[in-house]
Amino acid sequence: MVAAFLVGMVGILSSDDVSEHMAQTTPFGVTLMVISQCFYGGLVVVEEKLFSDYELDPLQMVGLEGLWGCLFFAIFLPFA
Repeated sequence: MVAAFLVGMVGILSSDDVSEHMAQTTPFGVTLMVISQCFYGGLVVVEEKLFSDYELDPLQMVGLEGLWGCLFFAIFLPFA
């Protein structure tokens, strides 16, 4: 959270030195970054809730998470 805050602040504070287009898109980028952090936080909470009922080896859990992530992006990324 601190890193996201620092990146956003640098983007906002350095808008004096960059072009007008870049200064207009900086708040949009910061907003997208904050929204993505909220989605990631929700993902972690849901993941913990779902996996708390199962007795899995941590390495196997990470492998399954990576497998589902690859399948998800292989299907939905071409549409994006």
